[in-house]
Amino acid sequence: MEHIKENVILYLRKYKGAKVISVNTRLRALRAFFNFLHKEKHILKNPFEHITLLKDRKHIKATFTKDQLKKLFAQPDLKTFTGVRDYTIMLLLLETGIRANEAKGLTLADIRWEDSLICIRNAKS
Repeated sequence: MEHIKENVILYLRKYKGAKVISVNTRLRALRAFFNFLHKEKHILKNPFEHITLLKDRKHIKATFTKDQLKKLFAQPDLKTFTGVRDYTIMLLLLETGIRANEAKGLTLADIRWEDSLICIRNAKS
């Protein structure tokens, strides 16, 4: 197991500069190959049996600061219909986290006023 970590994982990471996803792709392929060899009785023990995939760090996405949000929400002219509409759409996107395309597909029938709910019909997931 140490031999594999040294010669496969460290080699790919250190000398080839491979990203975690690339190393994991190679590990999956090697694991599948050795699973096949073990299943077909070409080898007695699968050396990749206890090798786990590398964990990839989650990248934190930058969000708006309070000052940026204040500037953004100060832009629409609330004395006009389009200003109130834009302000409402901005609040909807910010408060619910729905995508712009999902907001675009909303109709009045999707709003359940009595339950204070919005039904998102064409959600990505």
